Amino acid sequence: MTGTITIPGPETLILFGVQVKVLSAIFGIGGVLLGHLMAPIPAQPLGWRRQSAVVIAGVLLAVALTIATGQRPLVVLGWAIGIGFAGITVFQTWGAQAASAARKVGSAALDDLSDRLDARKDAP
Repeated sequence: MTGTITIPGPETLILFGVQVKVLSAIFGIGGVLLGHLMAPIPAQPLGWRRQSAVVIAGVLLAVALTIATGQRPLVVLGWAIGIGFAGITVFQTWGAQAASAARKVGSAALDDLSDRLDARKDAP
């Protein structure tokens, strides 16, 4: 006896002119959410808005991988669990590095501006 399960619905969906495999995208989204739930508590507690942003960034990354590679649902699920699990730490690290770089660039710009203003005051 053989059994078949048929899931009604489209195999692919076209969003903004790009074909997205529906089942792979759903598995990717589910994998990010499951990986995020299994992830260890981050070193720095996040508020609900930042937590939501991290989850959304992970989901978008998983969907982008699905679109770019066209992989099977289980492959995307594995990638997405990894993104969800490690995503908090990676995104926090990238955010801290970006904030540090912005502070350094801003400080250098202010130092340069103050040096120029001092040079103007000293000029006869």
